[in-house]
Amino acid sequence: MQLTKIKKKTKIITLFLILIFGLIFTYLSFNYFHYKIKDLEDLAYTQESMKMKHQLHNMIEEKRNATIAISVALAQNSLVEAFLKGANYETNINSLQKLSQELRKNTLYKNIWLHIISTDGTSIARSWSPKHSDSLLSVREDIRYLIKTPRQMSTISVGRYTISFKAITPVRNKKDKLLGYIEVITHFKSIAKELQKQDYDSLLVVDERYKKQLIHNLTNQFIGDYYLAYFQVKNYPFSLVKNLDIKKHIINENYLINQNYYFVTYPLYNNQKQIIAYYILIKDIHLFNYKQRDDFINTIRIILFISLLIMLSIIVLFYTYSKGIKKQKKYFQNIVDTISEIVIITDGQETLDANKAFFTFFDEFKSLQEFQDKYNCICDLFAKEEGYVSKDMGKLLWYEFIFSHPKDKHKVKIFYKNKTYIFSIHIKLLEQANSSIYTLALSDITRSEKYKEKLEHISKTDMLTSIGNRYKFDEDIKREFFRAKRYKSPLSLVMLDIDYFKKVNDTYGHDAGDQALIALSKEVRSLLRYSDIFCRYGGEEFIIIMPESTMIESKISANRIRKHVEELQIKDISHITISLGVTELQEDDTLESLLKRVDKALYLSKENGRNRVSSL
Repeated sequence: MQLTKIKKKTKIITLFLILIFGLIFTYLSFNYFHYKIKDLEDLAYTQESMKMKHQLHNMIEEKRNATIAISVALAQNSLVEAFLKGANYETNINSLQKLSQELRKNTLYKNIWLHIISTDGTSIARSWSPKHSDSLLSVREDIRYLIKTPRQMSTISVGRYTISFKAITPVRNKKDKLLGYIEVITHFKSIAKELQKQDYDSLLVVDERYKKQLIHNLTNQFIGDYYLAYFQVKNYPFSLVKNLDIKKHIINENYLINQNYYFVTYPLYNNQKQIIAYYILIKDIHLFNYKQRDDFINTIRIILFISLLIMLSIIVLFYTYSKGIKKQKKYFQNIVDTISEIVIITDGQETLDANKAFFTFFDEFKSLQEFQDKYNCICDLFAKEEGYVSKDMGKLLWYEFIFSHPKDKHKVKIFYKNKTYIFSIHIKLLEQANSSIYTLALSDITRSEKYKEKLEHISKTDMLTSIGNRYKFDEDIKREFFRAKRYKSPLSLVMLDIDYFKKVNDTYGHDAGDQALIALSKEVRSLLRYSDIFCRYGGEEFIIIMPESTMIESKISANRIRKHVEELQIKDISHITISLGVTELQEDDTLESLLKRVDKALYLSKENGRNRVSSL
């Protein structure tokens, strides 16, 4: 009987201890999971902040580069040159406005304005306003700087009306004389529309120190002394915009949450590295995907249920604890799997682990083992091309090269299933023991890279003849000039001009003149080698770069071109002839002397009766 009482007492004490242990464990678990949920939410918000700032930065740079490309292309436009040469304003202003409308129609940006400026800073023509012939020197610091140092310039700036992207390109004639400048102005609307697809509202707020300058502001909206230049709100009530504490958002470098709305602030800088405005992104936190947090809460419920079972049995305690750890590991794997970027764990030679996005891209493989049966490492798929990271970078392996150039932006090109993909690549050292383990992240930038290539092609192509323009010639002649100098190889230039082209335009009309230029370009291009570079130099003047070609060889080619053009049949025009000048690079030549000499050779052909080839 006494033994039974002792056993019963022992059981009571054991149960009591288990209960106390269970309560302590439950309390500690509750506190741990409470803070863990907060940490996961903060992690989700922080990652979103970093992602959106990076994305917004890329959008701004892409628009800046596109604006530059458009201004460079327009620097070759005959209408712009006509304005700068003193053409009648009333005759050409409608054409300038039409050109602005065409750019809005044929580009991604629906807000584009054109501004033609003389060499002394006078506004010659604006596509958005009839105002002209006024000096900009008193109101535009960038114009004053440009007059002193003519060059291509781009910036984000605040004027009297609003904040905008501006790209200014010098306009030169065929003799490289500065005629003036073409300015392309665009707004942030296309960026805001792109962000709204991701449920983000946009506020563009100009710094308070510009309040007095904005005398003709477009929106007439201010938050305190901060001008509200742009707002596109869908999910955030506009009635709350006026009550925003702008200074609170400015000093916060990560994110803010206020009244169930998520805020990210991105500062905008001018060319002097001064903050001029703030781009504020707003999103309803109910629109966030909280799958990670919810999964974790479900895990918590399971663990709390297990903790209750702990109070019944120590055995159940160990069993349920091990099960909880396993679920927690699975949870963190789920976190990695929700990332849209391809994430890989590697030692640089072998792929050790990968997330769900990896198998979405490489969809022919169902497991990592299947991938490793075909490739040891993701680096086996990297294309070996200039400008891209490949498996072997000289004496360094690919990951060693990336670590040795930490400030550079690295890209890789992957050919997969007959398609080309371009990824930005980021690598972090995960741990270092006997061998280093790395986390590798690949972000698909194929679309933006191809768009950048398209813009570059547009900026270097003559819109009428589809051959290279003056900008492309200036770029290619420098490369070929220094290459010929370095390797002491021959290099020749052929400059040609349509004889009496003004008479062709006056007799048959400008449309017929354009057809003559097109037909000439097509015929000449068909007679050139693959290595020759054919560009429209300006108006009816063309130039050919002939690498690895001597004076004798180039004269033969020039005469063949002259004869073919003379026999060329062009609709509505009887025929045309051309005069050509040929020269070869000399040992003591500069680029300037080479170009002057070929121009002089062309002049000799014109002086001696035209429809001939002269050489110097």
